[in-house]
Amino acid sequence: MTLELGLDPDAMFTLEFPDMTFSVPKGVEAFRERLHAAFPEERKAVDAFLTTVGDLAAGVDAIPDRLALRQLPDTVWHTRGLVRHARSTLGGYLDTLHPSPRLRAVLCWLNGTCALPPSRLSLITYARVVSGYLQGSYYPCGGGSAITQELARVIREHGGEVELGTEVSSILVNDGAVRGVRVRPASLDVAPEPARDILAPVVVSAMDIKRTFLDLLPASAVSPTLLRRVRGYEMALPLFVVYLVLDRDLRAEGHPNTTTMLFEGDDLEAMYADAAAGETLPGVGASVIYASLADPDNPRLCRPGQTNLQLMTVDTARHDVWGAFPGGGRTRRYEARTQQLRDRLVSLADRDIPGIAASIAFETTATPIAEERYMRCSGGTSYGIAATPRQSMLGRPGPKTPISGLFLAGASTRTAHGLVGTLNGGVAAAAAVTGVPVAELLATTSRAAASVHPVA
Repeated sequence: MTLELGLDPDAMFTLEFPDMTFSVPKGVEAFRERLHAAFPEERKAVDAFLTTVGDLAAGVDAIPDRLALRQLPDTVWHTRGLVRHARSTLGGYLDTLHPSPRLRAVLCWLNGTCALPPSRLSLITYARVVSGYLQGSYYPCGGGSAITQELARVIREHGGEVELGTEVSSILVNDGAVRGVRVRPASLDVAPEPARDILAPVVVSAMDIKRTFLDLLPASAVSPTLLRRVRGYEMALPLFVVYLVLDRDLRAEGHPNTTTMLFEGDDLEAMYADAAAGETLPGVGASVIYASLADPDNPRLCRPGQTNLQLMTVDTARHDVWGAFPGGGRTRRYEARTQQLRDRLVSLADRDIPGIAASIAFETTATPIAEERYMRCSGGTSYGIAATPRQSMLGRPGPKTPISGLFLAGASTRTAHGLVGTLNGGVAAAAAVTGVPVAELLATTSRAAASVHPVA
């Protein structure tokens, strides 16, 4: 598997406001220079923001295998600001810098990757996200399926099996220790077949954390304290996505390989409040992600001369808003809301791709209700528990659990969500299962990793 630079280094992200366009380049200093040029009267706020973001990200990187805060060296405690900003939100920190509304919106350009408003988003988490993206955005050639196929190949080569179309209906526990899992076919459209047990001394759950503890495990296996903690987890907002194939070659038209973010104003707090309440239609913003521009040689994305892209926004999973309820089918209200949101996003995307509606060759949508039904995601979110200060970093569960033999990976653990986060979560779980430190574990796999060649 190979990697290529997935986004234009000069414009990894393009922020389109009704009266302004701002491009985010690769590199902290390039970003700083562009911010200085766009906001010359606010250089002090820009520099303070970038310094704090860099210090916090470096502080997190200095934590070996995610130790507890009390175990950190004094230099990390005092020079990197982790303790000082442990309870800080992005919005609260920006309040201290007094930026203009537009600069504030620009500096918050990546908060959508956590699906939280700035006033709720952990500053430390956001610092890690910003620092990571400013180092460059890479894309796996062949798409995300190339990673899963490689993982499946390694599993099979080492004597393992990969079962598709199968879901775990319960985790088997006896005398406080895991004994395996009970599985059944995952199809919702056929009569259920008898469940069967797969016995094993170790189970790693990478699925929704609430489902793991509240649905899969027997209640007697989970302490009342842990049950209360899991029930109290706040989930990130879910996403509404429109997947499109256009009968247009945007690459040939000269469209940059960028992620476009469409803003209708500077007030992100209002947008998220509307989304949480199920009122996204009046003031929704959106991201446009061009899959076939990032991976132009992938024939599975679209035919030659076409473009594969996604339109994405935050939304609500409230069943009353959608008119859909567990165990029920599609309703008129569900269909109408899906169509309204779809039309709104396509209309917004016309600002970036004039004439987009007339060139759609294929489309489908993913709603929070569908995510909840098919992926068993609590609250319809694929992002796991919300990255609030209380649920950020060391406030999130690690790979070990109080139940012997049960380990965690996935979006709600300390390594967080997203492709890199969940892959790192798998490594952390493997280290916890084997008792081998992460660094040593990665060193033993360096020969296999040598087949991955990032190209700048």
